[in-house]
Amino acid sequence: MIKINLIPPKEIEKFEDIKRELTIFILLCLLIFSIAMYFTINLKNKKNKIRYQLKTVQAELKNYQGIEKKLIQLKKEKRIIEKKLKIISDLKKQRGYVVSILRELVAQFPVGKMWFEELELNGTNLTIKGVAMDNEVIAEFMRRLKRSTYFIQVELIKAEKRQIQDLNFKSFTLECKLTIFPSIYSKS
Repeated sequence: MIKINLIPPKEIEKFEDIKRELTIFILLCLLIFSIAMYFTINLKNKKNKIRYQLKTVQAELKNYQGIEKKLIQLKKEKRIIEKKLKIISDLKKQRGYVVSILRELVAQFPVGKMWFEELELNGTNLTIKGVAMDNEVIAEFMRRLKRSTYFIQVELIKAEKRQIQDLNFKSFTLECKLTIFPSIYSKS
C-alpha cells in the first residue's frame, strides 16, 4: 500500500514542532509532578518523624516532671534537715552555757524560801518566774543576782500574792541580762 502525504511540507514541520513542544510540555509536567510528589512524600516523612520525636520528648518530659517533683521535695527535706542540724549544733554549743547559768542561779538561790516555776533564756535575756515566801526573799535573791558577775540589770517585773493550800506566798517574775554569752549569740 502506498501512502501519499497530501499535507504540505511546511505544515508537517509545524506539526512536528507542535508534537515536540507537546512532548516537552508533557515531560515537564511529569517532571514537576514527580518533584512535587518527592517533596510531598519527603515532607510527610519528616512530619511523621517529628511527630514521633515529639511524642518521645513528651513522654520523657512526663518522666522528668515526676523526677522534678521528687527533686523539689528532696530539696525541701534537705533544707529542713540542715535547719535541724544547725539547731542541734547551736544547742551543743549552748549546752555548757546553760549549765553555768543554772549553776550560778543555784548558788544565789535562797534555799527553802523560794522555788522556780519557769526559766526562759532568749539570747542574753533571762526571765525567771517563781514563788517565794515573801517580798524580803525576792529582794534578797535580786541583790545576790546583782552581785554576781553573770547577771546585770536585774528587774522585778511582777510580784503578786498567791495562795497555795491555805498558805500565803509571793509569785514573782524577774528579768535580767546576762554578762557572759556564747559566741552563737554574739554573731546575731
